[in-house]
Formats: sequence, structure tokens, C-alpha cells
Amino acid sequence: MEELKAQGLERQEEERRRREETEQKYKSEQEQRRREAEIQRREREEVAEKEREILREMHARDQEHAANVMNMQKEMHIASLQAQKEKEEQIRHEREVQQQMADKQNKEMRDMHKEEISSSQSRHDEMMQLMTDQLQIQKEQNEKLMQNLSDLLQQFTQSRNDFLSYVKEKPEHDIVVAE
Repeated sequence: MEELKAQGLERQEEERRRREETEQKYKSEQEQRRREAEIQRREREEVAEKEREILREMHARDQEHAANVMNMQKEMHIASLQAQKEKEEQIRHEREVQQQMADKQNKEMRDMHKEEISSSQSRHDEMMQLMTDQLQIQKEQNEKLMQNLSDLLQQFTQSRNDFLSYVKEKPEHDIVVAE
């Protein structure tokens, strides 16, 4: 009996040790699981924090990129406006130059036309003067011719009269003068 008691006690002691070992093992496993859970929680928090940091960096980069794009678009718009302004200025300048050239050509044409009219008027005046001079010369020649003709007629008349007088005075000739 004693032996049974001792075996019973031993068994109880063995069971108690097994229970304690099981409890210790259970506690140890629980502690291990708790530590692993804590490690996993920390790792998840670290991963989440890294993801948040990456997202913040990406957001900051996106904002910087968006700002750069907006600045670039603004600069391109300003450059486009400047180029358009320069093009308009160039077109305006070309139009002014063309207008100046057209005005110059018109002035030259008017001046040339005036010169032609003046030259034509001058030639006309010269021709009129030449014709007037020629008419004057012809008039003078005609007057001389008329004077010569008059002189000749007068000489002829005088000669005729002298001849008739002579014939009348000298009847011995066969000439008959009809009156």
C-alpha cells in the first residue's frame, strides 16, 4: 500500500510535473506567440510607416512634378505669347515696309508722270515755238515775196508803160498796141 501510495504520489507528482511542464510549455508557447505577434505587429507598423513615407514621398514628387509641369506650361504659354507677339510685330513691320515701298513707288510714279507731263508740255511748247518761228519765217518770206512780187509787178507795169510809151512815140515799128 505504501508502495501504491508512493506510486500514486509519484504519478500525481509526475502528472503535476507534466501539467507544470505543459503549463510552462503552454505559457512559453503563448509568450512565444505573443512575442511573435508583437514582432509581426511592429513589422506591420514599420511596413505601414514605410508605405506611408513612400506615399508621402510619391505625393511630394507628384506635387513637385505637377508644379514643374504647370511651370513648364506657363513658360511655354509665355514663350508662345512672346513668339506670337514677335510674329505680329514682324508682320506689322513687313506691312509698314510694304506700305512705305508702295508709297515710294506711287510717289515715283507721280513724279515720273509729272516729269512726263512737264517734258511733254515742254516739247509741246518747243514745237509750238518752232511752228510759231517757222510761221513767222514763212510770214516774213511771204511778205518779202509779196514785196518782191509787188516790186516785180511795179517794175513790169513800169516797163510795160515805158514800152507802150516808147511804142507810141516811135510809130515806125510794126507793133500795134491795143489800148
